[in-house]
Parts: sequence; C-alpha cells; structure tokens
Amino acid sequence: MRNAAEALLRYGKANGWLDGQPAMISRPLGKGRISYLGAVLDPELMRRVVEWATQDAGVKAEFEALPEDVEVCRRTGSRHSVFVLIRHGGHGAKTETVTLPAAMRDVLHDGRLIDKVTLEPEGVAVLEDDMPRTAAGEERAK
Repeated sequence: MRNAAEALLRYGKANGWLDGQPAMISRPLGKGRISYLGAVLDPELMRRVVEWATQDAGVKAEFEALPEDVEVCRRTGSRHSVFVLIRHGGHGAKTETVTLPAAMRDVLHDGRLIDKVTLEPEGVAVLEDDMPRTAAGEERAK
C-alpha cells in the first residue's frame, strides 16, 4: 500500500485492550507528513515527540534557550511581528533575562530598541519586530 501509516509509538503493557496497539502513527503527505497522536504522554516523552515533529517539519524556534517559566506568543502582520513574553515564575523568584533573536522595540517602554529583556516574576514584555521573519528565523525579502 502506497504511503501506508507507520506506528511511531505503541502502548505498553498494562493498558488492557490497547497493549501493543499504535499510540502515534504517521505517513507522508504531499511535501510533508501527517501524524496522529492518540495518547496522553508524560512531559518528557511529549517534549521528545514535539522536538521530533518540529525538526521533521523544518520548524526552528524563534527564541532559543528560553527559561522554563517564560512563554512566548507571536502575532504576525504583513509588516511586522509582535512577541508577548509572559513570565510565569511566582513571587520571590529571581528575575530572568532573555536574549532576543534580533533587536526589537520594547512596546511597553517608549518603543526603544533592545536586544535583551529582563522579566520580573509574573512579568510581561511586548516586543515589536519590524522585519518579519520566516519560520526558520530568516529575514524575508521586502
């Protein structure tokens, strides 16, 4: 059968009727692939699955090596991108400094250009990037 799905993960023992059955399948489709995960994974295995899927798709993180408690949300328009960094660390935690992939405007602090941002516990930063980038972080031609 052409483009048959392959089982990437299988259920282990102690899952009753699911023992040995596929937990994640994948098959080529067009220029990429389609994958289906039908299980709740522990955090480490989920991290590995997401890492595999993003590498397989050629997706590169816009921000490298973020602190564990910092979330990045990206919103993109035709002329710029806005990044919202949210620090989930609780009270009493130390500040965290995030190095930006390129100089960006600090929207919450007079729009000045910065290449690093320091986040207090439960802090937020809103950053504007005037040069839209591709998913691989490369500048797009204008």
